[in-house]
Amino acid sequence: MQLQASTNHSSVMPGVQSRVHREVSGRGFLGLLVSVVTLLVLTGCSSTTFVSTWQSPDIPFGALDGERVAVFFISDSETSRRATENALVRELDERGAEGLAGYTLLTAEEAQDEEAARARLVEEEADAVLTLRVISEEERITETPDTWVQVPYYRSWGRYWERSWYTVRQPGTTRTDTIVRVEILIYEMESGELIWASLSDTTNPDDIDSFVQELARAVDGEMEKSKLLS
Repeated sequence: MQLQASTNHSSVMPGVQSRVHREVSGRGFLGLLVSVVTLLVLTGCSSTTFVSTWQSPDIPFGALDGERVAVFFISDSETSRRATENALVRELDERGAEGLAGYTLLTAEEAQDEEAARARLVEEEADAVLTLRVISEEERITETPDTWVQVPYYRSWGRYWERSWYTVRQPGTTRTDTIVRVEILIYEMESGELIWASLSDTTNPDDIDSFVQELARAVDGEMEKSKLLS
């Protein structure tokens, strides 16, 4: 299954970039989320939806129940990696699986070595690997045109004259939404096969912490919906 997403990136005001930089170190996750904070004044809350989800037909109900699932957030930001993996591990543990935070098993450098990573996961007796990766951040602009509030004409000049001053233009609006798209994949360790794949869109995340928590809950719910977790 090939997962595709838009790669439309936008520039960000320097002041906003500095604010986010204080919250997250590293370049990858920062580069994708740095403009999110600018949307707070327009929206105030975020939402996560799933664009598409695929599941292997051979996977039984409750396939991850009681299984050891290693979670890896693919990012060069150690801070965001730890936050995301910890959040998913908590959700998995609450659902009856046993989550393993990837950063406790492999450093970012070690994780890039496939053979070393596989050996470590086998040593930890991981049954599955769940990966998350931010693949795009896109600005979507919605424009509402100007409208005019009209009053009827009257036979009486006085009534018309008075009311006509209330024939006014209601200015159109422009709304900018930031959509952060995340790719979520689950691989079975024994076979190495992909067993579950999904794309999620989060609209106007408030900040990095709330983004991570909401994403973790949303992924957990989607896995439950797919019957991977009972």
